[in-house]
Amino acid sequence: GTPEALPDLSDPVVYLYIEFLTGRYQGQAQQQTEAPTGESILDLLDFTPVPEDLPGSGWTFIGGYVKGVQLDEAGFNVALEKYDGTLEVVFSDEDDSVTMIQGKGNLEGTYEVVDEGSVTLEFPDANITYTGLFTEKDDTTILLLLPDSTGLNAVYFQPIIAG
Repeated sequence: GTPEALPDLSDPVVYLYIEFLTGRYQGQAQQQTEAPTGESILDLLDFTPVPEDLPGSGWTFIGGYVKGVQLDEAGFNVALEKYDGTLEVVFSDEDDSVTMIQGKGNLEGTYEVVDEGSVTLEFPDANITYTGLFTEKDDTTILLLLPDSTGLNAVYFQPIIAG
């Protein structure tokens, strides 16, 4: 099949959660006290510089933030199922290319380090641009891909550990 673009998470009808929004998905988005509905993740986290070893690195999907609410495990499973169990981002160490690996195929794009704390990922065939920011959780660097500047929506990735 053809690869699916990640949804435009700024759209009020979030592609990943059609089942959730139409009521066919019975789980609930987990509302945590530190991240109430509508709160920007940009105000909740401390961000770190772009990792020096970003070129050549791979990242795997670990969760998300939709409309200001953290995904619970059921929401994560629904999202991952949309991509046939695989959603990864791989940064080339040879040039500025980036690949989003999905169960149904890959999206090819480019990335650019914008400043010490952010990268831009562009997938022209899907007409998608993300801002990538980094934070630390339990001594692990986390990549957040944000589709817009509101901070209400993000997709989370952690490094793929070889071996």
